[in-house]
Amino acid sequence: MKSATYKQKYQRRIEKYAAVRGGEVLTTYESSTAKMRFRCAEGHEFETRVSQMLGRKTWCPICGRNAAKKTVLAKSWATLQKIVQKKGGTIVSDVSEYRGLSSRIRVRCREGHEWTTLAMSIRQGKWCGLCSRPGRKYKPQEYLQSLFRKAGYKVLEPLTQGMKGRYLVLDEQGLPKKISPYQVIYALGKSRKTIEKQYL
Repeated sequence: MKSATYKQKYQRRIEKYAAVRGGEVLTTYESSTAKMRFRCAEGHEFETRVSQMLGRKTWCPICGRNAAKKTVLAKSWATLQKIVQKKGGTIVSDVSEYRGLSSRIRVRCREGHEWTTLAMSIRQGKWCGLCSRPGRKYKPQEYLQSLFRKAGYKVLEPLTQGMKGRYLVLDEQGLPKKISPYQVIYALGKSRKTIEKQYL
């Protein structure tokens, strides 16, 4: 049985240990094997045995898990950057938005095309859909320029978002509008394959 004096002494020691780390003790000390409740500087509340707590590098288990997760995410992000840079591209999304390989990120290839994809897809080697199709007669931006021109539109911004992008154009009356390449093909009443053969 621990004496009251011993418990008070150990209580003060634990309170000092918590205070140095910006936290506080929420319960009283009974024994080194009994669980006590604490609150860390981040506001996390947790229970642990004193004997286990004193031997850890990070006293708050929640902060410890968060720190480990940040380390894993940082390494994953660095790997993505190396893959993208090796292909001559850039990750447009900010690292603060990254939550792992299931995150959707914005990427730009060396030709200036931008698209949103899963980080996992980049890790698996998938790349720009506009650049990766073999046997293409026209470069992607040339194709889009020709498509809008044949339909009577003047493009007012870079064609960097591929077929799914919406671009600011002037129609034949000189009126501005936002339109996608697919809408142009639909308006012409042609399939994409027919457009490539007859118009380009």
